Amino acid sequence: MTPGEEARELRKEPLPPGEEDEHILTRIYTVDNLIETTKRDLAALQTERAGLITRAEELNIKEQDDLVLLYKYRTTRILDVRAFKEKYPLDAMTIAEKQREELIRQAEKVGDTIPLTMADALVGKEKVSELCDLKVEGTPYVQAKGGSRWSS
Repeated sequence: MTPGEEARELRKEPLPPGEEDEHILTRIYTVDNLIETTKRDLAALQTERAGLITRAEELNIKEQDDLVLLYKYRTTRILDVRAFKEKYPLDAMTIAEKQREELIRQAEKVGDTIPLTMADALVGKEKVSELCDLKVEGTPYVQAKGGSRWSS
């Protein structure tokens, strides 16, 4: 049974009332494994799909049997800045002024925070760590006793 089939089966026939709590960790473990397996399968399928599309394009295959290769298009506007400035000089100056004001506001905040990667590179991670507070957050997961997290 594939992970997708197993997930559909579990959705159709969830654990009976009462048994849910008794097997809740098993269910979490199963779902975690299904998610991980599905992610791997999806990544492999996306890679395969991209290769197949490239090959179809190289071979100029646009139709085959009762199938046709189509494209979804997205249009992105790209402003001709020089033309805008020529046609709307006052508006262009207003926009430039607003941009300057925003940059000044951002520049006033420089130094309020220090990126850890920059501090580590300049001073050294060990020295920087002495000045850091640690924030620990847990994400629950279920693992087989004495085993690994994923059953692959």
